[in-house]
This record gives sequence, C-alpha cells and structure tokens, in this order.
Amino acid sequence: MEVPVRSGRESQEWSSKKIPIFDAFEVVQFLWGTAGVEVPDDQLNAYWEQAASSGVPWAQNRDSAEQLRIPLKLFGDDTRYNQQSDSVLAFIISCPLWNPQNARNGRWIIAVLEERHSLGLATWCPLLAHIVCALNKLYDEGVQVGNRNFKFEVTEISGDWKYLRQVFALRSHWNSPTDVCHHCKISRTTFPTLPEDCCADTVWPCAAI
Repeated sequence: MEVPVRSGRESQEWSSKKIPIFDAFEVVQFLWGTAGVEVPDDQLNAYWEQAASSGVPWAQNRDSAEQLRIPLKLFGDDTRYNQQSDSVLAFIISCPLWNPQNARNGRWIIAVLEERHSLGLATWCPLLAHIVCALNKLYDEGVQVGNRNFKFEVTEISGDWKYLRQVFALRSHWNSPTDVCHHCKISRTTFPTLPEDCCADTVWPCAAI
C-alpha cells in the first residue's frame, strides 16, 4: 500500500512510497485454515471465565449464547539494523493462547517500516487503518474452517515504549525535556524533590497524557 514518507533522512519534503504489508485477515485465515493452528475450546472457555472473574471490563455481561472469540494481540517493536543506527518498526500480531515450541513461530509480522522514512502519524495512520480494518473483519465475520466459523477479538495492545509513545501520540515520554511520565506530572526538574511513595493519593495528579 502507498503511504506518505520522508523523501530523505533529513528532508522536510515528502513523497508516496509503496510499503509491503500482509493482510491480517488473510494471515489468520491461512494459519487456522491451512497451517492448522487451533485453540482448544476448554482453554478458550477458561480464558474468558478468568477474564470475567477478574473484573476485566470487556469480558463482562457477555451473552451466554454468543460465540467465544479467540483473543489476539497487536504489538509493535523497533530494532536497529546497521552501524548508522537506522531502525525499523515491526507491526506484529499473535494469539496469546497459542504457544508453539518455537516462540518465533507465534509472532506474525504484518508490516515493517523504516523509521528514517517515517513522518510519524502521517505515515503510521494508513498502515494502522489497514490493520484495524482486517482485525475488524476477523471480529465481525471470522474465518471459516470446514464446518466451523472462528471469530477473533483483540484483547491485548502492547509494544516497547518507543512504539507506544508514537502510536498513542504521548506528549509525556522517557525522552521528554519536561514531563517524563504518561501517568503523572513528574518531570526531570521535579523528580529529585518527589517522595519515594508513588501511590494513588500522591500530591501530583494523574493527567499528563
């Protein structure tokens, strides 16, 4: 798919570039329909029962007649790949209830983006929109395997701090010259004067996002 990217490493100009991307729906369809990935029903039942009993909001008040959806995880991670410290960001999905002997087989890369080409959200949003559309299709329509239809639901969103900072456009982050926490108003200048106890009734409010 085509996304807007930076024309050069230090350039302020942008152009369109084709980024290879796997369709998450087709990836899951292949894994369950052809590769033979499966999650036992008793394991799936136990997952949702534990989530509901633990007070997880999206596990409450489910219709008992409704089909239990297979949980999916969407996460991102970046890594450097050369001596110039260039890095790539990978968008990955997995199934928390499927644990192959080789953990790498349980991580399915959807797209990889060279960060030196990234314009931030302007580049990310088209990629994320494509991924979300495919995940919505897995939720609404599911995947037909033989005489069974398997539906899926994203129950986990995670990634390294760099990914989370960028994808959620956090104003507060570890590399900020001022606010460094996305939960509270701690900063580089106030940190030495703060008490060690960072409990819920602390004097600085949680409103830094």
